Amino acid sequence: MKPEKVFKPTIEKIDKLNAGGNFTLNVTHELLNGYIMQVTKSENGFDAQIDFKPFKGFSSSRFNNLNLEPPITIRQEADIYHLPQHSLLLNSYSLTDDDFIRISGGITQISSSGDSSGFDDAFLRIVIPVANGRPKIRDIRGFWYDCDIKTNDSSLVKVFIHEKEYHFFILRNSERTFLVIDSTHKTEFEDFKKVVSNITTAFGFLFGDLFMDEGYFVSSSDSKFSVIDHIFFSTYRDSILSGYAIYTTNPYSVYNVTGQTREEIDAQIEEIKKWYSKLLEFDDTLFSKLCETFYDKEPFSRAAIIVLQGNQLALEIKGSAYSIALEAVTEQILKDKAIKFPKPIEDSGVFDTLRKELLKIVAAALPKSDKTLVDANNIFTNRINDLNRPSNADKLRKPFELLGYTLSKYEQDVIKHRNLFQHGKLPSNPDSEDGVFKDVYYSCMILHRLFYILVLKFIGFEGYIINYPQLHKHITSKDLSEDLLYKI
Repeated sequence: MKPEKVFKPTIEKIDKLNAGGNFTLNVTHELLNGYIMQVTKSENGFDAQIDFKPFKGFSSSRFNNLNLEPPITIRQEADIYHLPQHSLLLNSYSLTDDDFIRISGGITQISSSGDSSGFDDAFLRIVIPVANGRPKIRDIRGFWYDCDIKTNDSSLVKVFIHEKEYHFFILRNSERTFLVIDSTHKTEFEDFKKVVSNITTAFGFLFGDLFMDEGYFVSSSDSKFSVIDHIFFSTYRDSILSGYAIYTTNPYSVYNVTGQTREEIDAQIEEIKKWYSKLLEFDDTLFSKLCETFYDKEPFSRAAIIVLQGNQLALEIKGSAYSIALEAVTEQILKDKAIKFPKPIEDSGVFDTLRKELLKIVAAALPKSDKTLVDANNIFTNRINDLNRPSNADKLRKPFELLGYTLSKYEQDVIKHRNLFQHGKLPSNPDSEDGVFKDVYYSCMILHRLFYILVLKFIGFEGYIINYPQLHKHITSKDLSEDLLYKI
């Protein structure tokens, strides 16, 4: 049976808030309390404006660094909205033609409830407007849903996090597009926000785009959301629209069949046909596992966001972002598996003897009695004391071994040299700038793929991902002789 969604009351609540208008400001600030504040929806958040009438002896300097302390409410007829602390920023003022002081700024959060009580122990929904991009929820195995308003895309995925069910779906018509997450049980506001963050991050991880910018939470005592009790608006981080999807069900997204001879096009079409039976919708159970992993293990979700941000960074720092993400996930996996990494010299007595002999040499060559050599002595002493620590490259290879993935020679080489990114160097030494670009971009694409392999293997995924190192061979001039869709 299709899931049924009631959305009209939610849209009405959102549209009423977005309509803005003139509100009476209630605030502890003695000059502004009772003034009319004009609120207007902007691209991200709300604009706020107050026309203040100065009085004799008034100095506009009193509005410098204006900081309004809570509680702050705005009233429009019977509707009262609360502005949480630091959500109202009035940061500019100017003189109008009729000698008023126009104070302007923005609002980042608005709530119909004075605290979280209006959203705790309730059915919760978040509505995320999508201004750019086309979310691909239908690429995850799921359901079609029925709705009380028209939608051109009724894709829905049931997500389970610790056996609690959430509905992740899209609502799209000719006017606008929303991503929506519903709780199917009464929940607490803070936990739901964490769920939302990790579902959207998991979705962005797979399809390259993280849609956020702003969102509208609504609460209801009714599981169908036929009556909306409260609304909470908030701005968030900017959406990350990188376009670097790692998963696809459409082979045409990676195979180019334009601008070639008829024979080449026919050959490509035949190549494409063989992939249709292999490129299935992403398993919804695995998607739930991915969301739950991000929910439970913060380094995974943080690393996913770093990679999405890294997709948009300049080449010189892209590799550093991917390396950081790979290390974060590696540390978490080794911790989960309780792996105590072997030291180069397991016998502590043997290493202690070696260490003492080396320190004697340092003490003789760089005596601390010479003040000019104290720093050098300390540097060499610290490095000798750390000599028996396992290398980062060994640590980074271990999770792949634990998860049953055999690293190729070229993947091991990239892991070995990836530390250069962290020290402001590039894993390249060719004679031309073009050669540097190709080598560095190639290393970045391998690190990017390794990160995805590690996370996907961790949740038990088996299937095909987009093979960017091979797809971009025309950029790197390195043909790995692999398919454009890589099996893991």
